[in-house]
Amino acid sequence: MKIRLNCCREVGVDGYEGLRALIPKGMDGEALNYGQGEGQLRIGSSVWGFYVEDSSTCYFVLEEGVLDIESAFKTALGILHRIHEQWDSGIQAEIEGIWEHDPTMWELKPPYRTPR
Repeated sequence: MKIRLNCCREVGVDGYEGLRALIPKGMDGEALNYGQGEGQLRIGSSVWGFYVEDSSTCYFVLEEGVLDIESAFKTALGILHRIHEQWDSGIQAEIEGIWEHDPTMWELKPPYRTPR
């Protein structure tokens, strides 16, 4: 699950403390990795990454763990709520389809392949 944030020029995390601030209220979590304004955090039994794509676009993505759809959306909305609290409530979010850079995803064009 990849959530792209548009119009987010002001958004940026500065260290482990900035990552921890993305953990939704009422959820258990910790910052795992940080470097150059990006990083990963554990929320419950899942790992989410926060990445900067360019000067106005960033995204967060479910990288590890299996969540039912309700829990995945609850966590994603919780992260988005924290982003809105800290920066700008006008930041727009959209869910992007299959994350093409994940080598374990199915390829949806010939030649077809199975996940590794």
